[in-house]
Amino acid sequence: MKKDKFLQMARLLLTPLVMVLLGLLLLLRPDSASALVGRVIGWILVVIGGGLVLDSILVRDAMAGRILFAAVTLAVGVWLVRNPLRLAAMVGRIAGLLILIRAAQDIVNASRWNCGMRYAIVSALIGAVLIVLPMTTSRLVMVLLGLVVIVLGSLMAWDRLKLAKLLSDGDDGIIDV
Repeated sequence: MKKDKFLQMARLLLTPLVMVLLGLLLLLRPDSASALVGRVIGWILVVIGGGLVLDSILVRDAMAGRILFAAVTLAVGVWLVRNPLRLAAMVGRIAGLLILIRAAQDIVNASRWNCGMRYAIVSALIGAVLIVLPMTTSRLVMVLLGLVVIVLGSLMAWDRLKLAKLLSDGDDGIIDV
């Protein structure tokens, strides 16, 4: 009887425990988490590019654009597998550039309508920081994501323990009307 109760509790708490461990990994090792994401995306691109290259070879009437797309996908995938942290830097810089462009539009609109200039300037500063310090912002995002995952895993564990206590008190969880 005790063994069954232990297995039931272990099943209830497995997902929250994995979430807390993942959150700790993101919190304590943000660069490793970024590298892992880069490698996973790289391997996905290698598999897709390899499949497209193989399909282009097997199909006799393959177009040059399709073969070029397959080769570029395969090359980018191999590059990401070898340099996984470059993805975080590249995404940070692209996001910073897009935010900076949007901030310039907001500054022009704010000067025309005489409102919201503070928000446009803050947005421009955030975009500039993303362009100048992409890896630092990537680490910050991973740490914040780790904190969110830890909190969600803890709340999930608390909710499941509360549900297990309710069910063990004789409540079968069915509402009879």
